[in-house]
Amino acid sequence: MSMVVHHVSLGSNNMEKALTFYDATLATLGLKRILDFAPHAVGYGTDAPLFWIQMPYDRQTASVGNGVHIAFAATMAGRGRAPITVPTIMAPSCATPTATRSKPA
Repeated sequence: MSMVVHHVSLGSNNMEKALTFYDATLATLGLKRILDFAPHAVGYGTDAPLFWIQMPYDRQTASVGNGVHIAFAATMAGRGRAPITVPTIMAPSCATPTATRSKPA
Protein backbone atom coordinates (compact mmCIF):
# COMPACT_ATOMS: atom_id res chain seq x y z
CA MET A 1 0.00 0.00 0.00
CA SER A 2 1.33 3.46 -0.89
CA MET A 3 0.16 6.43 1.12
CA VAL A 4 0.29 10.21 0.85
CA VAL A 5 -1.43 13.05 2.66
CA HIS A 6 -4.73 13.70 0.92
CA HIS A 7 -5.57 16.91 2.79
CA VAL A 8 -5.21 18.73 6.10
CA SER A 9 -8.04 20.57 7.87
CA LEU A 10 -7.84 23.20 10.60
CA GLY A 11 -10.74 24.49 12.64
CA SER A 12 -11.59 28.14 13.21
CA ASN A 13 -14.27 29.98 15.13
CA ASN A 14 -13.59 33.21 13.24
CA MET A 15 -13.96 32.21 9.61
CA GLU A 16 -13.96 35.78 8.28
CA LYS A 17 -10.58 36.53 9.84
CA ALA A 18 -9.18 33.08 8.98
CA LEU A 19 -10.22 33.31 5.33
CA THR A 20 -8.69 36.77 4.96
CA PHE A 21 -5.42 35.39 6.37
CA TYR A 22 -5.38 32.13 4.37
CA ASP A 23 -6.48 33.75 1.08
CA ALA A 24 -3.40 36.00 1.24
CA THR A 25 -0.97 33.50 2.76
CA LEU A 26 -1.80 30.51 0.57
CA ALA A 27 -1.82 32.64 -2.60
CA THR A 28 1.93 33.11 -2.09
CA LEU A 29 2.22 29.30 -2.37
CA GLY A 30 0.10 29.21 -5.53
CA LEU A 31 -3.01 27.84 -3.77
CA LYS A 32 -6.48 29.27 -4.24
CA ARG A 33 -10.02 28.52 -3.11
CA ILE A 34 -11.11 25.34 -4.88
CA LEU A 35 -14.26 24.54 -2.89
CA ASP A 36 -16.06 27.34 -1.09
CA PHE A 37 -18.73 26.57 1.48
CA ALA A 38 -18.12 29.81 3.42
CA PRO A 39 -18.82 30.60 6.13
CA HIS A 40 -18.63 26.91 7.13
CA ALA A 41 -15.61 25.57 5.20
CA VAL A 42 -13.22 26.49 2.39
CA GLY A 43 -10.81 24.14 0.60
CA TYR A 44 -7.58 25.48 -0.96
CA GLY A 45 -5.43 23.86 -3.61
CA THR A 46 -4.51 23.93 -7.28
CA ASP A 47 -6.65 21.16 -8.81
CA ALA A 48 -8.14 19.63 -5.66
CA PRO A 49 -8.36 20.90 -2.09
CA LEU A 50 -5.20 20.12 -0.12
CA PHE A 51 -5.88 22.40 2.84
CA TRP A 52 -9.21 23.19 4.51
CA ILE A 53 -10.18 25.83 7.04
CA GLN A 54 -13.52 25.09 8.64
CA MET A 55 -15.79 25.53 11.62
CA PRO A 56 -15.60 22.50 13.92
CA TYR A 57 -18.32 19.97 13.09
CA ASP A 58 -19.81 20.20 16.59
CA ARG A 59 -19.72 24.04 16.50
CA GLN A 60 -17.71 24.09 19.74
CA THR A 61 -14.43 25.97 20.23
CA ALA A 62 -11.77 25.09 17.66
CA SER A 63 -8.68 23.50 19.23
CA VAL A 64 -5.99 20.93 18.42
CA GLY A 65 -8.49 18.21 19.32
CA ASN A 66 -11.56 19.79 17.74
CA GLY A 67 -11.67 20.87 14.11
CA VAL A 68 -8.32 19.38 13.08
CA HIS A 69 -7.83 16.28 10.96
CA ILE A 70 -5.42 14.81 8.45
CA ALA A 71 -6.63 12.53 5.67
CA PHE A 72 -4.36 10.06 3.90
CA ALA A 73 -4.92 8.77 0.37
CA ALA A 74 -3.96 5.13 0.10
CA THR A 75 -3.97 2.67 -2.77
CA MET A 76 -5.05 -0.78 -1.68
CA ALA A 77 -5.09 -3.90 -3.80
CA GLY A 78 -8.51 -4.29 -5.40
CA ARG A 79 -9.92 -1.14 -3.84
CA GLY A 80 -8.45 1.72 -5.86
CA ARG A 81 -7.39 5.03 -4.39
CA ALA A 82 -9.57 6.47 -1.63
CA PRO A 83 -8.94 8.99 1.14
CA ILE A 84 -8.70 7.53 4.63
CA THR A 85 -9.21 9.96 7.50
CA VAL A 86 -7.37 9.13 10.71
CA PRO A 87 -7.51 11.46 13.72
CA THR A 88 -4.06 12.58 14.80
CA ILE A 89 -5.14 13.94 18.17
CA MET A 90 -8.20 12.47 19.80
CA ALA A 91 -10.62 14.84 21.49
CA PRO A 92 -11.52 13.83 25.06
CA SER A 93 -15.02 12.90 23.86
CA CYS A 94 -13.62 10.27 21.47
CA ALA A 95 -13.62 6.84 23.10
CA THR A 96 -11.75 5.03 20.32
CA PRO A 97 -9.79 6.01 17.20
CA THR A 98 -11.82 5.98 14.00
CA ALA A 99 -11.10 5.87 10.31
CA THR A 100 -13.41 6.65 7.43
CA ARG A 101 -13.02 5.70 3.82
CA SER A 102 -14.49 7.39 0.77
CA LYS A 103 -15.75 5.24 -2.07
CA PRO A 104 -13.09 4.78 -4.79
CA ALA A 105 -13.46 7.17 -7.71
